[in-house]
Amino acid sequence: PGRKAGTTALEFAVTPLHLWATATRLVGDDLPAPEATGGRPWSVTRFWARGDARTTKMAFEWNEADGSRWKVNLPLTTEWKEYVLTPGDFFYWPDNPSVGRGGLGDRFHPERARSLQLGLALDIVERDQPHSFQIADLRVQADPLSDLRQPARCLNTRVAKIGRAHV
Repeated sequence: PGRKAGTTALEFAVTPLHLWATATRLVGDDLPAPEATGGRPWSVTRFWARGDARTTKMAFEWNEADGSRWKVNLPLTTEWKEYVLTPGDFFYWPDNPSVGRGGLGDRFHPERARSLQLGLALDIVERDQPHSFQIADLRVQADPLSDLRQPARCLNTRVAKIGRAHV
């Protein structure tokens, strides 16, 4: 199965990109309750996306009620590709008002999601160039593999600032 031809898509375009450009949508009230996803809370984000020849990445971000930001930069091609993202795919973006978030073991909590953000920034695409991507069929769902997923093991059991590394 692939993306159905003829269905609508959102086009995100900026000409030219100087620093970053984003589009934000408040979604807290639109997200499904567990009873709407087979009794399990949603935790998977699915969509199709593609970029123009110059736009080889896009940023996708969930924002939680406390202001914490959870982001992933995704590779794009000019062909439609389906993306299936779980909470572990997102990294903490520290530029936000949350307190005490983003530490060891913290992750995106879908049940706290309030908005999503799509966009581009200079860390993923070229400056002063036109860029565009399309996204379609955005949806969330319960994770059918949640019982099989295990938290990533942390081999470093000590977290501290590095000092005197040259000694």
